Amino acid sequence: MGGVTSESGYSKPFLSTGVLSVIGSGAGVGPSVGPFFTRERGSGAGPAEVARALSAPFQNVLDLGVGSGCIILSLLAVNSSACGVAVDCSAKALEVARRNAAKLQLTDRVRFCRSDWCVDIPSERFDLIVSNPPYIHPTVWKGLSPEVHHEPKSALTDGKDGLSHYATIAHQAHGFLAAKGRLLFEIGYDQGAAVAEILRKEGYRDIAILEDLDHRPRVVSCRARAEKAE
Repeated sequence: MGGVTSESGYSKPFLSTGVLSVIGSGAGVGPSVGPFFTRERGSGAGPAEVARALSAPFQNVLDLGVGSGCIILSLLAVNSSACGVAVDCSAKALEVARRNAAKLQLTDRVRFCRSDWCVDIPSERFDLIVSNPPYIHPTVWKGLSPEVHHEPKSALTDGKDGLSHYATIAHQAHGFLAAKGRLLFEIGYDQGAAVAEILRKEGYRDIAILEDLDHRPRVVSCRARAEKAE
């Protein structure tokens, strides 16, 4: 199974299934871009989100916090009829994601937007929104292995309780999610109930906590809230 090597010099495995192997041979990351999948996040982290995203049809996907692009580019590589928008607040991250899209010949199906979550995204509705936000609690981040500390801290933790980005995205995503659209979050193994509660308070439907390849809670999925009657 192929992997990527960051400019900090260490290899990061993709996954033990074939879902993301489509980008395992040529994609890259940079020193200002968070990890594809670190051991601390679990071998089934991103793969679980991608697998769940592929479990239902979609044509227009929004990836919030795209990083190096592995999630949205995997989705577009598998679903050849779909297109998407990749969002990140980091210009360097977007540059890396663009290069990876070019290597995979996906540039005609993905647009890139620099934005703090949904703030500067042009008005559009998506039938799928995915996000792997920085969710590691600051106290946990301090105890991570030295190799992880080569990565930008802001790509791993919100510096608060690990949940603040979920609340922000859940609130903003209403304006971008299609009527029957799905929102998928990657989560820490112990954050399922808290993230599900955030989504409940925001009115999302069909909330579910899903396991990764290691049988740990790793993804929270939901559908758009019911439209209010006029």
